[in-house]
Amino acid sequence: MSPKLIDCGLSRFLPEDQPQGQSRKTLLGTGGLGALGTPGYMCSAYIRTNKFREASEVYSFGVTVLEIVIGQIQSEAISELLEDPETLLADYVSISKKCRDHRPVFEDGYVHIADLLTKLAASSVSHIVSKRISMTAAMRCAMEAASQAPTANEIQAMRDEVERLADEIKELRALSEEAEGRRLAAQQAAQRRCLVCYEEQVEGMACAMGHFMCKECAAGQTRGLLERLQLDESLLEEHRSHGGHMKCVDPACRETYDDSSVARALPSEIFALYRASQDTVIEHRMWMDLQAQFQEQVTHMQRQFELQEGRRSSQASAEVAAREETATAEFLRRQYPNARMCPRCRHGPVINENCYDLQAHHGEERGAGRGRISNACPGCDFFSREWSHWDPWDGVMHTGPRG
Repeated sequence: MSPKLIDCGLSRFLPEDQPQGQSRKTLLGTGGLGALGTPGYMCSAYIRTNKFREASEVYSFGVTVLEIVIGQIQSEAISELLEDPETLLADYVSISKKCRDHRPVFEDGYVHIADLLTKLAASSVSHIVSKRISMTAAMRCAMEAASQAPTANEIQAMRDEVERLADEIKELRALSEEAEGRRLAAQQAAQRRCLVCYEEQVEGMACAMGHFMCKECAAGQTRGLLERLQLDESLLEEHRSHGGHMKCVDPACRETYDDSSVARALPSEIFALYRASQDTVIEHRMWMDLQAQFQEQVTHMQRQFELQEGRRSSQASAEVAAREETATAEFLRRQYPNARMCPRCRHGPVINENCYDLQAHHGEERGAGRGRISNACPGCDFFSREWSHWDPWDGVMHTGPRG
């Protein structure tokens, strides 16, 4: 591109109603050999050296681009645009600040165009001549930007896609709101009134009769029950009669809560204590059953022994009686190899199963009017809670104290 010593269309004509002090002249001559051009559009190097080059015309082009971005015309009377060309337009930062302060508000989607024009203006009016962009490069940048810009069909396709996505999002939002409404309706339908706090709740436990207790109240009721069982023997006996299961909170109901509903309603730590209490009840029932079985066996054998003794005549030999007693003792020894006897009166055999703490249930009520449990020696009332304090049974039937 050859440099031109004329305005090349860069001169500006001012309107008739121009402000006072603005000149109508758009060409300025400094003499026969002086610089020729429109004031405000000539670079300082051209004015000083009177040598016009391509960089001089690039400068004028940059000022014009700057006018477009800022929306303000450069003239003799209006000098705000280029107060100090050597400093104000030295770099892109200064240009950008000037553009932000003066340019009109661009519509959304076109701000990037203003940024591109600002960069082009900054590279065209640099006070370092060697850093100014060439017109060829400026045209190439414009052509590349045009080639990369989307076509009308592409823009319309993108708009259609955006509308489709917006409709899809709207439909999904409607489906989500509908699902949330169904969930809330189902939750409201599943709510039941707690018999303790009288609030509508969803999670909790109910007995076979449908008497409901919410999770919070279930935890408090269970914790309180376990604490009272340690202090009230009658309550403990009633709890054992229910198999260790919690009774329904409705006073008129005789049902209990099953373990599965209790496990879902209680926190893990409270349910662990609840299960431990049930295990204790089961162990106690097993111990009571074993004691009852043992007492029945002993009573049966004693009756058999007494019947056999009654049938024997007075002339029966002591040897026969001894053999029968030995046979009975041998039977008991084989049946109960861990049997013990009283260390004081040698009453035996004394049989114990599973629980070796004789104090644990000594003196407890059997229930149903069956009296109290006694772990003392029936011959001399000797008692020790430690099973090891009782002597191993010697295999001889002793039914009373020996003199």
